[in-house]
Amino acid sequence: MIAGSANLDFVVRASHVPAPGETVLGRELSTFPGGKGANQAIACARAGGAATRMLLALGDDAYAAPIEASLRDAGVELQLIRCPDHATGTAFICVSDDGENAITVAPGANAALRADDLSALDGVGHLLLQLETPLPAIEAWARRARAAGVVVVLNAAPARAPPPHAPRPLRRRVGQSAGGGRRHNSKVLMNKPPRSRESALAIH
Repeated sequence: MIAGSANLDFVVRASHVPAPGETVLGRELSTFPGGKGANQAIACARAGGAATRMLLALGDDAYAAPIEASLRDAGVELQLIRCPDHATGTAFICVSDDGENAITVAPGANAALRADDLSALDGVGHLLLQLETPLPAIEAWARRARAAGVVVVLNAAPARAPPPHAPRPLRRRVGQSAGGGRRHNSKVLMNKPPRSRESALAIH
């Protein structure tokens, strides 16, 4: 079971990621279904071996359709919360020629998920979470899963400090890919910048 985010990614390629205040002329623009939760769900479904369900929230707009289609095509069973008062979540990604990227996420409907949206966990062995949805909901889902004997796996990205009284499962961290993103996550989780890339890797 995955509970979490689903976005439509807008990806533009450019020579370099713009610095603050800088305008960069990019090249092609592409859109892809994404979001850390949806990516987890599709990966689990494609791996096979167990049925995959996902709790997600989408707006009532054109951006929702490709996300929903990609999940269903992968064989993910959806517990879909439709939010007509919110836009579907989006992510705006600039990818440079040397592989660096900068990402800004507009959570949209993802921010409307609530603790009581998660259905019964009967028959669920693992609950996968991320930090692109409201922290009170994530904490409540983790507590429910722990009480039901369900293993909780948290991808602690994007970097946000867990709530101070979060249960232990919420503090199990799965790091992002190596590089600037991981170093930034380390800074937030440790409340200080890591001394080196190696120390950033070590906390995950």
